[in-house]
Amino acid sequence: MKAITEDLLVDIQNLVVDKRWWEATYRHRQNWVGEVLGEHRRRVAFIPPAPGDVEGLMQGVLQYISRSLKGTSNVVASTAAAAFGFVYIHPFMDGNGRIHRFLIRYMLENGGFTPRNMIIPVSAGMLADLEGYEDALGVFSRALMQEAKYTWAGDEPEVKGNIPRFYRYLDATSQTEYLYLYSAIERAVSTGLAQEIEYLIATDKARQEIGRFLDLPSKELDLLIRLVADQPGRLSQAKRQNHFAELTDEEVGKVEAIVHESFRAYEKLKGQPPPQAA
Repeated sequence: MKAITEDLLVDIQNLVVDKRWWEATYRHRQNWVGEVLGEHRRRVAFIPPAPGDVEGLMQGVLQYISRSLKGTSNVVASTAAAAFGFVYIHPFMDGNGRIHRFLIRYMLENGGFTPRNMIIPVSAGMLADLEGYEDALGVFSRALMQEAKYTWAGDEPEVKGNIPRFYRYLDATSQTEYLYLYSAIERAVSTGLAQEIEYLIATDKARQEIGRFLDLPSKELDLLIRLVADQPGRLSQAKRQNHFAELTDEEVGKVEAIVHESFRAYEKLKGQPPPQAA
């Protein structure tokens, strides 16, 4: 079992995002989650801790992962606390969601929940129930945003006050329930490995083809692909105005055609009835 370290997380971040967004360490800038609505207008959903607090908080997460995998704690509860703790800290400017899902798989396998060399397609389970996933994330983020104080310095917020205390004593009950009892694992198993594999293949194919003519940050490109695939094959006017108003009609048409073709096999597989129990 390879230990999770900052260097390993940096290596993973460099693998999952475009080279332009590679980072050599944890972030030294303030990131935030939300929408830019116009000049000087933003809808802020969540603000992670200040850059100066990231390293100390991440040391706690990594120590917790190491202790959990050596002890007798419930594997799913430990997985939820570690993986959601990571994504709340948001230690990189880009790629946090994908590393978060990697940590879920890593913890489940190395904690003995998942048989060795078997992958539970948790990502597919989350994508199939985005509302449930966002609700699980929101239990912590909504409470934090009631306490968080920040001001804007140009395009970046500046966090005020002793925010790290909220991260150090995370209550991951709701996230554990989501991961184990209600959604992600059960849904992942029931949807089957085949759908997960086809979805990942389709997404990767679409990402490569669209990247040939459209220069977008990795997370924006993934969002664009998902929005078109969910229709399927069309980018709704509302989603286009909210997220991709800068794209031309020609670019949207090419994206829709690529996603439609890339996801053909996945849509066919998804439309088949689930296998019946013997």
